[in-house]
Amino acid sequence: MILLSRQFQLLGITAMLLMFSGSLLAQIPFFKGKNKKQVPIQYDTIQVEAGKLLIFRDTLFVANDDTTLILPAGQKVKVKENPYVKSNRFYDSLEHLSDRSLVTRKLHSWLFRNSVTELSDSVTLIRSEAPFEPFEGRRIGKINVSTLEFLGGSISDSTPVVRTTVSKIVNGIHADTRESIISKYLLFKSGDPVSSFLLADNERILRELPFILDARITLVPRSEDSGVVDVFVVVQDRMSLFLDGSWSGFDDFSIEVGTRSILGTGNKISILYDYEADERPRSGYELRFENFNLRRSFITTEVTFSRLWNKKGYTVRFNREFLTPETKWAGSVEFGDLDQIRMEDIDRDSLPNEDDSLRIPYQRNYQDVWVGRSFLFKGGEERKNITVSTRIYRQEFHQRPFVSTDSNYFFHSNVLWLNQVELTKRQFLKSTMIQAFGITEDVPIGYQAGMVAGYEFGEFVDRPYWGVKAGIGDFWDNKGYFSITADFGGYLTRHKLEDGAVIIKGLYFTPLLRIGRNRFRQFVTLNYLTAINPRLDERFELKDQIRGISNEVQGDIGLSANFESVLFHPLRFYGFRMASFGFFDFGWISFDQPVIESKNFQASTGLGIRLRNESLLFRTIQLRLGYLTETSSLKFSFSFSAPVIFDSFRSGKPEVVTF
Repeated sequence: MILLSRQFQLLGITAMLLMFSGSLLAQIPFFKGKNKKQVPIQYDTIQVEAGKLLIFRDTLFVANDDTTLILPAGQKVKVKENPYVKSNRFYDSLEHLSDRSLVTRKLHSWLFRNSVTELSDSVTLIRSEAPFEPFEGRRIGKINVSTLEFLGGSISDSTPVVRTTVSKIVNGIHADTRESIISKYLLFKSGDPVSSFLLADNERILRELPFILDARITLVPRSEDSGVVDVFVVVQDRMSLFLDGSWSGFDDFSIEVGTRSILGTGNKISILYDYEADERPRSGYELRFENFNLRRSFITTEVTFSRLWNKKGYTVRFNREFLTPETKWAGSVEFGDLDQIRMEDIDRDSLPNEDDSLRIPYQRNYQDVWVGRSFLFKGGEERKNITVSTRIYRQEFHQRPFVSTDSNYFFHSNVLWLNQVELTKRQFLKSTMIQAFGITEDVPIGYQAGMVAGYEFGEFVDRPYWGVKAGIGDFWDNKGYFSITADFGGYLTRHKLEDGAVIIKGLYFTPLLRIGRNRFRQFVTLNYLTAINPRLDERFELKDQIRGISNEVQGDIGLSANFESVLFHPLRFYGFRMASFGFFDFGWISFDQPVIESKNFQASTGLGIRLRNESLLFRTIQLRLGYLTETSSLKFSFSFSAPVIFDSFRSGKPEVVTF
């Protein structure tokens, strides 16, 4: 493919900057105009904790479980403490006081009952489809879509509204997502029969949108016709403006600013500025535009234009995923033309005056196309699918160093053809306080097993590829969530596997426990990774598994474990919520077998605090202090984090297993 001309590049930059500046101005109240139509919410939702009393004008209601009620706007209701619950707390406090000595503990055990300190996940972790099952098969009537101010209450309780000066300013520069845009993401329409799985999937799809903080779908039967239910779709925005980046000092940093939803349309645009004092050019930028639902097809469009020190050019991508088990077709088309720089480690003994890495410039263009067809098992209640897919990936190098049959493998032009067959089962639970601090989170349960087979048509050598993968995850009451995934694959050359890898990951976390007014979870992760006969001197860094260690700790085989105890605090400050955590990470890394030896051991332990505001410009703020065995020293870290710990068990593009 031909590189874009300089004139066309400048024209593209100018157009995107105009769009970006226009979207920012339009979100300032002065430029918004005075004719923006405000659609009042006709109903309020109120979240009532288990055991609370609701007092209406002529009715008394006791909530046996955590309950969300939909009330007419302006309906007056009092929520009071259940005196029996208050009594239980009194006895719990006596138990706590009695724990100070052996005598008082014995006295308490004789006189009082035992208290329960665990908060069962049956309160905060339910099957996603459960709220809709009582209405299965009824006909959908009117569909009501409404959005909440992102600093005004929550999905579960829309009645509290923040009215501070700061909140008014922030809400003023935020562009609400248009209700017509939300309607384009709905999988159902008036007159359709209620499907509990479909509604649960739709709720999850809304929450996965980058400009949506939380979403809730509620069904309300009509009093005059119980066979018809009206649907209330309530979403809460994330703040449309966002700020991101990384910081390693004034000579090495990047800043990204943009809007998640241009003028409330759900389209994202951002610009990243990068500064590297030791590189040429020192300054660079990257423009990105994303549309998440092209003409209601659920096709995501992404266009990126880069002018960084190590990457120049453009990429374009159209992608549609298997969003639900009922989705029949998925696929993507991606292409790009890039000038890049590859960093390769060098031997310091042979070149003592050189840097640790050698910079090799190259230019390539690529095309990547895949398509998949999913078949839902008859009935569909078990959510099982068989999926078949095929992929063609082509890359061609135009500027590169010298290549031959047995040298510079990275720069070999090639065409890769992959085919995949997968069996999947996917369902979701709804919970909270796992990765976030209070919004609804979707926890995948199910399994996945698949095989990949294909062929690489290389510039010098052709070779077949084989791979397998499997994964399973589930939640057991009173025990917690378990999942494990495994990937294995490689190229077969002369009856020997090469350029292969084995990756195994495990995850466990406990049910949500109560410690006073705080909530607690324990997390454990395991990782094993090894390369199989790599032609390139590829390696991975243990810093991805052990927090705070140097990026110079590298190898091609590694085993690590992470233990993290998280305490979620009830404190709130202008939408910020806090969690404190302690961690212990350890592992072994090596370039040869065996890996578990004292010389290969690394460990890190410490404490930290996370501050998270689900709506504002930035992600989770993390402050961490750790002790490193590598250097026997303390290390302080400040970062923005956005952890992703779950495998979705979703079938997708056929991939080569690599690290």
